[in-house]
Amino acid sequence: MWTRGTQNYFFAFHNQAHDSKPFIRRFQPEMTQFAIADDNVMHAGTFNTVEVGREGGKLWLDVDGVRWVEGVDPAPLAGGHIGFRIRGINGMIAACLIRNVTLEQR
Repeated sequence: MWTRGTQNYFFAFHNQAHDSKPFIRRFQPEMTQFAIADDNVMHAGTFNTVEVGREGGKLWLDVDGVRWVEGVDPAPLAGGHIGFRIRGINGMIAACLIRNVTLEQR
């Protein structure tokens, strides 16, 4: 599992079906939650533009140009790999379309 044995940031943005709001967490050395949104913004059947980022210790999550979650990691992780995790609920298969992925190093 990618939350064990590796250091990473986890940006969750469409997780209403899991009864959770968008959040930013870091895994390793322990799980640390940096921020959680006050509300859900993404809903099934709609197209959204999502931006997640890290500049130094600043972390953010924007949906459709609006900043929903932001936090600061006092000990930011180094650069690395990017993964997309898509997860269904209660025996239902998850599906999504991902397009126009842009990576920038700042």
